[in-house]
Amino acid sequence: MYVVQCMTGREAEVQSEIFSQGYVARVPTAVRLERCGGKWLDRLRVLMPGYVFIDSPMHDDLYHSAKAVDGVIRWLNPGQPMQLTEDELVFIRCITPNNLPLLPLEIDIASARKVRNGPLAGLEHKIISVDWHSRRATLCISVLGQAHKLTLSAHFH
Repeated sequence: MYVVQCMTGREAEVQSEIFSQGYVARVPTAVRLERCGGKWLDRLRVLMPGYVFIDSPMHDDLYHSAKAVDGVIRWLNPGQPMQLTEDELVFIRCITPNNLPLLPLEIDIASARKVRNGPLAGLEHKIISVDWHSRRATLCISVLGQAHKLTLSAHFH
C-alpha cells in the first residue's frame, strides 16, 4: 500500500478517479458525533485529510496515472514511493473496512479503555487519550514512520 497527498477536501474525487483506473484506493472516514444547537448529530468526516491510500502493487503505470489525477499533489516519499510497513498496512485496512466509515467506538471505561466491538477492538494500545465531555478518543498511528493522531467519536460505558 502506498500514499498520495492530495488537496484537502478532494479525497473522495481522487479516490473515485483512482478506482476508475482499476486500482483500490482507501480514504479513512468516520462518523463523528458533533454538538450543534444542543443536540448530538452524526457527521461524516475524513480521518486523515489530504491523504489517499492506494492498495495495489507499485508499477510504472500506477505511479504515472495516479500522479496525473486532478487533485493529487505528490506521492509521499517522492521519487521512489515507499510502501507502508506491515503494521501500518493492517491498521489502514482495519479503519477502512470495505471503504465504509468507522462508527463511533464503544469504549468500556471500567476495564481500562477496552473497545467493545468494531474493527478497532483489540487495538486499545493505540488510544492515547479520551475526552468524555466531547465524546472523543484520540489514537496515535504511524504512516511511513511519522506519527499521526486520529480523533474518533466514542460512546463510553
